[in-house]
Amino acid sequence: MSPLSSTGRRITTSILEKSNDYAGPTPTCASYVRLVRPLRARKKGLCHPPIEDFDRLVQAAEDLDDMEGIEEIRAAVQNGQETFPLEFVEALIDTDSRLREWRKFRGMSQAKLGEAAELSQAAVTQIETGKRKPNIDTARKLADALQCDIDDLF
Repeated sequence: MSPLSSTGRRITTSILEKSNDYAGPTPTCASYVRLVRPLRARKKGLCHPPIEDFDRLVQAAEDLDDMEGIEEIRAAVQNGQETFPLEFVEALIDTDSRLREWRKFRGMSQAKLGEAAELSQAAVTQIETGKRKPNIDTARKLADALQCDIDDLF
């Protein structure tokens, strides 16, 4: 009996075959016997690979996750979902005013945003600087004007 279950062989084979970094032949049961050595001092059925092989398998699994994520993103973009540049996302993370970052990203002045959200420029300035908290209706108007969700702003 192989030290790796049939499910483990299928998962590992899938990871290795889909990984761009794996250039070897399709793994066979014999290669797993060489790759995975059973721990004799532990419970029967447990095994561990050499650390280099383990690291390679972990990297292959992470690469597979990344490849699957890329396909989801491509499908979303093809369906018309908006994408954002890295600089904008980083600015959202680092800022003290996400409202300001969204306004700048949309290319709007405070006056233009105020007009679109039926607010004064002074009100927009106060909300951006944190001197005023918007009520839910105001937050909804700002989000609609900036074409985003309320949660993206506050």
